[in-house]
Amino acid sequence: MARLHSNCHITLTDLAVATDIIRKNIGDQKDVAFRVLDWESELPVDISSQHFDVVVIADCMYNSDAAPSLVSVVAKVVQDDSILVVAHKKRHVSEDRFLDLLEDCGMVCEGRTRVDIGEEDMDLEPEGVKLYVMRGKHQVKSSTKALNNEPHI
Repeated sequence: MARLHSNCHITLTDLAVATDIIRKNIGDQKDVAFRVLDWESELPVDISSQHFDVVVIADCMYNSDAAPSLVSVVAKVVQDDSILVVAHKKRHVSEDRFLDLLEDCGMVCEGRTRVDIGEEDMDLEPEGVKLYVMRGKHQVKSSTKALNNEPHI
């Protein structure tokens, strides 16, 4: 993404245990940074003070007990004009709690789709990876209609 857009800066977050692999994946890309982020802890100042145009959550719903903590972080970093993108491969029905909690905190799904990843994964439901595009309630225009179908991309 940073290579495609000249004014783009990306901040990746994860727990401390992922630091080595993420830094290796980032390499020498100057517009990509990594920050340790524990959803149970206070947000680091450099995260809480930033404006994020797009917040992407990828494959973070596998522990439904952590859903309230993640939603709390989302509520703090998704701002008035931010877009939230959630990529999710469902493993268990309890993971639906995360999406319910996002809606409870004011996020509205503007669209969703499904991506076939083309691999055999015993943990993956046949629906592939679902992508949700969300905004805060106050951002959604009355003419915006959430997609009810799930086209393949």
